[in-house]
Amino acid sequence: MATTALKPAAPGAVAASSSSSSSAAAADAPVPPSKVSLTLLLVSGDRRAGWLFDATTTVKGVKAAVLAAWPSEWPGDRPKHVSQLRLLHLGKFLDDNSTLQESHIAPGETTVVHLLVGPPDPKRVREDKAAAAKASGLAGAGSATSDDNDPRRQRDVAVMAGCFAACIIM
Repeated sequence: MATTALKPAAPGAVAASSSSSSSAAAADAPVPPSKVSLTLLLVSGDRRAGWLFDATTTVKGVKAAVLAAWPSEWPGDRPKHVSQLRLLHLGKFLDDNSTLQESHIAPGETTVVHLLVGPPDPKRVREDKAAAAKASGLAGAGSATSDDNDPRRQRDVAVMAGCFAACIIM
């Protein structure tokens, strides 16, 4: 089975299969007891097996790893921000701050999760920029502005977030 290492920017990520034809082989490979193997299923029906992560990896870490190693054969444009990705498992959206194990994804097994791509969430993009600025020591960068309290802006953010809630997967 051919594998491609994920970028180190995603802690806990191990490898992902390099082609759809190897997806079946990756899904059949034994999963180490401390790892979680994910098969990502897009709305288009495309799937990618063999994403290996530590059970303690956060959902946001998984999304960052997927974004960093976005397969070129997947339809549509590559998302620009991790906030555009949502993971759905057993009918529930997974919380970015939860680990895979806390999200009831069992280590040592292969689990299918749905990957949804939507518009970027402006609030999450601002929060990520503010956190990056704070980590780099730039005081005041990314701080809340007066339009964050504007009711029209809040409505627009709510409508964009609703795009994810309106998806029906059968």
